[in-house]
Order: sequence, then C-alpha cells, then structure tokens
Amino acid sequence: PGIEARRLALGAGTLGGPPSQAVELTHVSPQAMHADPGAWMGRGEPGDFPSDQRADDGAWLSFTSEPLAERLELLGVPSLAVTVASDKPAALIAVRVCDVAPGGVSTLVTRGVLNLTHRDGHEVPVPLVPGERYAVEVALSSVGIAIPAGHRLRVSVASAFWPAVWPSPEPVALTVVAGGESALTLPVRTPRDEPEVPAHFAQPEEGPLPAVARGDVSHARTLSRDVLTGRVDLVQESATAPTRLLADGLEFSSRDRDAWSIVEGDPLSAEVRCERTLTLARGTWRTRVEAVATMTSTADAFLLTNALDAYEGDERVASHHSSVSIPRDGV
Repeated sequence: PGIEARRLALGAGTLGGPPSQAVELTHVSPQAMHADPGAWMGRGEPGDFPSDQRADDGAWLSFTSEPLAERLELLGVPSLAVTVASDKPAALIAVRVCDVAPGGVSTLVTRGVLNLTHRDGHEVPVPLVPGERYAVEVALSSVGIAIPAGHRLRVSVASAFWPAVWPSPEPVALTVVAGGESALTLPVRTPRDEPEVPAHFAQPEEGPLPAVARGDVSHARTLSRDVLTGRVDLVQESATAPTRLLADGLEFSSRDRDAWSIVEGDPLSAEVRCERTLTLARGTWRTRVEAVATMTSTADAFLLTNALDAYEGDERVASHHSSVSIPRDGV
C-alpha cells in the first residue's frame, strides 16, 4: 500500500522529460568497470560497497534527470523498459541507477542485468538477429532509499559489466532506442504526514557461545589498470589470524583471495582465480586445506579447473584436481 509506479521516459541523454521522438543511440561499452562496482552479494565488510560511480556513468550510455524538486522515497522493485538492437547474436544489457549529488558524486542505488538471448524466457535461449529491434524489460534489484531534493537520478546502460557479469564472447555495439516506450519505472513511496513508529522486535534467542580468543581480520580490495596493455585487475583478499577456543585450545585461521582480470577490447581474456586456505590446529597437531579454482572461456565454452590439497603438518595426505569444459549456450 502507498507505492506508486512512476514512469520516467528516456530521452537523448535525458531522464523524465516530456515525451520525445524515438532516437537511436549506439554504444560500444568498455569491457571492465572504471570504478569499483562493489562485491557481488557482499556481506557489509570493508570494500563491499561500490565506490563513486561517475567514471562509469561517463563510460556507459547515460540518461540524467533534472534536479529533484522534492525528496523521493523508493521502496520496491524498479525496472527499465527499453528497445534495443545488437550487432552480435549474443549480447547482454546491464543497467545501473544512481543518485547524483549536486557536487557530482554518483552513488549506486540499484542495478540489473538481462542476457538478451533470454529476452523471451530462461528456458530456451534464442540468438539475436543482428540489427533487429527488441523491446525488453530489465528488472533491477529491490531498493529502499530516500533521495534528497536537489539530487538527480541517472540511468546508465552498457553491454558489458565485468567483473559482476561474464562478458559476451565478442564486443557488442548495443543500440538503445530512446524516446517512444523506453522508460524507467520507479516504486515511489507516498510520504507520511505523521512520523512512523519503528516495529519493535524482542531480543532473539540464541544458544550459549563458546569462549574464544579472536584473531584479527584483515581486508584488502585493489582495482588496477595497465594503461599500456589495457589489462584491468581487481583483487580482493581477507585473512583471519588464529582464533582459539579457550575450552580445548582448537585454533582456526583462514585466507581468501579472489582475482578478476580482463584486457580491454578482448572479452575472451576474462579470468577469475579463487584461492582458499583453511587451517585447524591444536598444540603440535596441525592440518591445512588449500583450494584453487579458476574460470576462463573461449568463444564456445567455459573452462573450469579445481585443485584441492590437504596437509597434516607438512605432508600432503590428500589431493584432488579436476577440469571441465561447459558449452556456452546463449551466453
């Protein structure tokens, strides 16, 4: 109750203006984000939240509103209805909605992606006919936010969203038809005249927690770009120093490292490498598990490798290595 679906039309770089004639805007997106897109399904840890998005707003195809005359409350699931065409049979459309402050800082509000070969459903991917127009709707992540008066809304569209989404096998020139029926639909929450009383919940029940001596936890997240080769690397690392159960002396420690890399202009250079190390120890007894997984792709297949090694002390006591090739099916 109290949610209004408000439609903001896309114009030639504008959002929410008067109806306009349809105009084709063709855009070849960069393969990698310029700003940190934030962790996919982050847990609120340091580095999980997206950074200032204005560099990517400039690199994507963007549509910006006039300053808001009054505070705008959003609660629900926004969506973008848009007519598009692609010069390749496999393509995706990525959409971001940002809150742009008067000073220019662009804060991510919501985002969504649609594999355009799934435009008619996820059961059977259907290749695109290059150059043919398709009317699609992109559902965005649910959102609850209040955007102050004087800020602007910005919708940005691209055909690549690395490292959030695996790239299409070829660079895509995506044509967006602004005007006509292309529009952003927002779930606008009606302001209340009286202050609302927050719901009260009782303290949740929980079992007794063991006494522990907690080790420090460190986080690092680095985005780098080689201007000579065009290679872009995003590396996220976390480590937990030994945490010890006081009752029996069992110690636990871990190290995680995830690395995403891609070379601008070459979507087949995309690679992900995930490393995990887990250690359990008590006194002189010590065990360790090391796991490494990678993913790359060709034009026809995804290539995955997994390596799992277990150690007791310095002796490797178990090992399992595998690789698999999965055909690309409309991706």
